[in-house]
Amino acid sequence: TYLPKRYTPWFTFEKKKVEYSLGFVYLESLDVLLIGYSLMDSHTKYMTVPLGAIKEMLLPV
Repeated sequence: TYLPKRYTPWFTFEKKKVEYSLGFVYLESLDVLLIGYSLMDSHTKYMTVPLGAIKEMLLPV
């Protein structure tokens, strides 16, 4: 149906003015999301976030 089921509140990676996610992949062996993101359209960075932390942020629609 392409309708959202859950969402997260607004958040930032490093509290910069311009940030956006480049995508993510689930690393099953570590139970984390590897997230690529850009800062100020000039720096690409990566971080891992435990999947449980993301699930705790999710809100129902």
